[in-house]
Amino acid sequence: MKSNNSFFDNTFININGEIVSPQNAKISVLDRGFLYGDSVYEVAYSKNRKLFFFEDHLNRLYTSANLLQMNITYTRDELIKECLKTLKVSNITNAYIRIILTRGESELSLDPTQSKKNNLVIIVKPKPQHNQDFYRSGIKLKVVSILRNDSRSTNPEAKSGNYLNNVMAITEAKNLGFNDAIMLNSDQNITEGSSFNVWLIKSDIVFTPSANAGLLLGITREKIIEICNTNNIKLIIKDLTVQDVSEADEAFITSSTREVMPIGLIDDKVFDLKQNNTTKRLQALFKEFLLSRSNGLEY
Repeated sequence: MKSNNSFFDNTFININGEIVSPQNAKISVLDRGFLYGDSVYEVAYSKNRKLFFFEDHLNRLYTSANLLQMNITYTRDELIKECLKTLKVSNITNAYIRIILTRGESELSLDPTQSKKNNLVIIVKPKPQHNQDFYRSGIKLKVVSILRNDSRSTNPEAKSGNYLNNVMAITEAKNLGFNDAIMLNSDQNITEGSSFNVWLIKSDIVFTPSANAGLLLGITREKIIEICNTNNIKLIIKDLTVQDVSEADEAFITSSTREVMPIGLIDDKVFDLKQNNTTKRLQALFKEFLLSRSNGLEY
């Protein structure tokens, strides 16, 4: 029977090796990911049935687990096998792949040693099509009052299932009429958006916050840094403030699904996309970079 929930359509879910429909996808309420957000995850994608930067995403998944002192009870080969199996069953050409590893089920206790085995959830669906107006006119972002977690608490470099801070940030931004949020740290330096990295351009020099600000080291961020270095585009990685935003000529965001998306507005700072020469160049260079990586893992 067809579900009334459109987000179930063309979605394939693998739970611990068994592929089930979204309607029948179930996990225990005693799972620590459900109870405490005690999980790690990655979002990868494919184009023309080829996975892009999949090894990078798996590496970061293991880094996240290490930062949270979570033992992964699945081997790397098992994770790859289950992802490819789900993708093949989906038969989706350009896919979104979300890999979730929870610490598993346990007694109602914060003590992580109560859990012995991960639960693995893989979600495959068509790669989302972001609002094309954002690429033409730029996304509108608000610097919100919600601070990014301090690296001395849950390290922002861990891509964990505990995203309530980011949920609160995007909620504040949308309530104020913006599309999404930028978060500062306790030193009032820019960290990142709710699910993307932030870049500024001034006098054709590209700037992005350093890891020390407290942010997730995005896979696309890493590739843009590589592109800048190989194409003689001057790049400075440093602490950035709201004052830097007001002085910038261009701005853009990056993420695995958005790739390179221009920013049209941050607070009351308007960016003229007709002058977005460096952003446009990076968009083109990133597309060329993807074509050069056309030998990705196939399914």
